[in-house]
Amino acid sequence: MPHMKNCTIPIKFSSIILFQCGETEWDKIFEVNVKSAFLLTKEVVPFLQKRSGGNIIYISSIAGYTPIEFLGPYSVSKTALLGLTKVFANDLASDNIRVNCVAPGIVQTKFSSIVRVPNKVG
Repeated sequence: MPHMKNCTIPIKFSSIILFQCGETEWDKIFEVNVKSAFLLTKEVVPFLQKRSGGNIIYISSIAGYTPIEFLGPYSVSKTALLGLTKVFANDLASDNIRVNCVAPGIVQTKFSSIVRVPNKVG
């Protein structure tokens, strides 16, 4: 894993109301948004410690702070990622490893089309 600079994991997603979410969907959302970040961090930390520091940046979502209708499980997983960030930031600070999380708002993509309201002029 030398020189790893960027790691993203694409997923297919549809709208899910929290109490209608099945265990399989729940597990997949958490595997992609939380477990993968946890496992990748565990893999990369020894390399960062060896070089006396570094940066880890997670991508969360505004949904981690303010849940979005029809995205309940996604929102919960992004909140969990914020918690993971805080724990790793505290645990790794003494190794000169910074851990931060970016939480962008809604960006116009196919994924976000379920929460956007079209502008109606006239």
